[in-house]
Amino acid sequence: MKLNRITLLIAGSIVALGMTSTNASAEVRINGFASIYGGITTDSDQDNLFGYDDDISFDSESLFGLQVSADISDKLTATAQLLARGENDYDADFEWAYLTYSFNDEMSLSAGRIRIPLFMYSEYLDVGYAYPWARTPQAVYDVNFNNMDGLRFNYATSLGMWDAELQAVYGKFDGDLNIGGVPTASTLENFAGLSVDLTYDWFTVRASYYATSVTIGADVSAIQPFFALQPEKYNDIVIEEDTGTFGGIGATVDYNDWILGVEWVTYTVDDSIIQTTDAAYVTIGKRFDSSTIIYTYSFLEATNDTSAVSGIPATLCLAPNPADPTQCALLARDFVANDVFLAEVENDNHSVTYRWDFNPAAALKI
Repeated sequence: MKLNRITLLIAGSIVALGMTSTNASAEVRINGFASIYGGITTDSDQDNLFGYDDDISFDSESLFGLQVSADISDKLTATAQLLARGENDYDADFEWAYLTYSFNDEMSLSAGRIRIPLFMYSEYLDVGYAYPWARTPQAVYDVNFNNMDGLRFNYATSLGMWDAELQAVYGKFDGDLNIGGVPTASTLENFAGLSVDLTYDWFTVRASYYATSVTIGADVSAIQPFFALQPEKYNDIVIEEDTGTFGGIGATVDYNDWILGVEWVTYTVDDSIIQTTDAAYVTIGKRFDSSTIIYTYSFLEATNDTSAVSGIPATLCLAPNPADPTQCALLARDFVANDVFLAEVENDNHSVTYRWDFNPAAALKI
């Protein structure tokens, strides 16, 4: 399935504020932020696109948040982020919360619910003011999860004229993932990987790689009898402790009021009904005093390996043709390939963002 569409999103203001309170035992830092989005599709035939339709809505992506950080000791810090999202009726919930122990100025270890550094802008996903677009390019950033329970090791240092940061993570995700448009109980165990960022003045380059053991509670047991002759092929469909991988590279340039960025990711779950996805974006922008104009092109291609259906007898028929019972209207192989495996997708997206920084702590984006 290929989608080719130009869309328009109107984003509201993004505000950041902060305060610090100090007492005898700890210094507490509180930062607040908000992103107010209003969106509408220009196609009345489009039922839903990124949570919007042809009636303007302000709930799909709007959010309010608080980040709280407290120094428990010279080396130990507690940090938490509380979010209230419009799509959840603004019910507040902890996005992440963790303790950090600083070994020295370069090395630290965090434990708790942490943000996974999958992307270049992972750290700022909830703080719209921190990235240039009205919304991050969804072809790349629209993944099912961004947080997990576990450990994160940070190492930041200088390499000559370059600043370098390494982040290594290990942990587990246990929750619902959107599988084929349906929230499905899922577990990602032994989630491990790292990211490396190198920065030289106006230029940053980044690479990341992660692997995990994936179990998804999608019930496909009804098709198990189809594989009676080759049961090992059925195991290529059931997602139970299968290896999932994620890799990405990216770079940004911010030089003389010009902005340039590129990011590419690929992810898959081996021997499963999950697609192999490749996605990327290229963005270029120019600042004009307090205004910025940005053009972004992105694409996503999700393909599937349906070779496991070879374990189903080629003539196994699920529905004879009513007009001619000697003919088959639906072969079991076709049903599994088209209705059990997730659909292949190919789409392109073009977007133009206008950003106006009307306040040192707020911006309007269209």
